[in-house]
Amino acid sequence: MLIPMSVARPRRALYYAGVCLAASIAGAGIGYWLGAAAMDSVGQQIVALYGLQEKLEQMFLWYKDWDAWIVMIAGFTPIPYKLITLSAGAAHVDLGVFFLASILSRGARFFLVAGLLMAWGERAAHFIERHFDTLTLIFAALLVGVALLSLH
Repeated sequence: MLIPMSVARPRRALYYAGVCLAASIAGAGIGYWLGAAAMDSVGQQIVALYGLQEKLEQMFLWYKDWDAWIVMIAGFTPIPYKLITLSAGAAHVDLGVFFLASILSRGARFFLVAGLLMAWGERAAHFIERHFDTLTLIFAALLVGVALLSLH
């Protein structure tokens, strides 16, 4: 919804990005809570609904060493964020780390899109729709590189 609404009213793009961020963080909180408090019942049903059981098990392994980085990378990429919120809660990722990483990554995603739409309008919308997954994966690779460099 961010793209069509921002193309229709470019001056409101930052506002729309803020609404997207607030809704995303509220949803992330619910997903985290479901993962932490109800993974065995409700959370497993959601994971099964999306066919993400294998990915969930991999996420638990990654959280041991990379908790904030996993949340930040996934928050910006096409990785299903539902999986991240549920698994972060189930893995008991520090709540402050989870929310800070979520706000930074989701905020970057939404406000970057809004900024591009404000600057280039419909042309940016077409470019984003065609290449967003590729661009976010490139950005994720850069974040992984930064994470690896920070360990050494």
